[in-house]
Amino acid sequence: MTRRFVQRKLLLAGVGLRNTIIIGWSDKAFELCDMVLKYPALGYKVIGFVKVGAKSAVPFRMKEIDYKGIPILGTMKELSALIKMHAISEVLIGLDPPNENSLPISCVNVILLT
Repeated sequence: MTRRFVQRKLLLAGVGLRNTIIIGWSDKAFELCDMVLKYPALGYKVIGFVKVGAKSAVPFRMKEIDYKGIPILGTMKELSALIKMHAISEVLIGLDPPNENSLPISCVNVILLT
């Protein structure tokens, strides 16, 4: 119990956070980001978003380059390089229903092998 209490306090202070990216540029991705930002004790430090396709699931956000100051880092084609470049240890997937099956199977392999 004491160990978890100390760990939680450290995470709330920003110590031991895990570099994280969110796959998606959609309402679901923004909702996921908001949850992570709301609960810092989860231990995630969101570095950026990775777009799945050229189009945005949220048309009015098409030309935006960040969400709440968190940038779009790149696309799925660059995922492996982005993971290495930013020392990512966690990948969260936030895709809306029309795109949830558009995640290439090779992406899963990249995530698991890195």
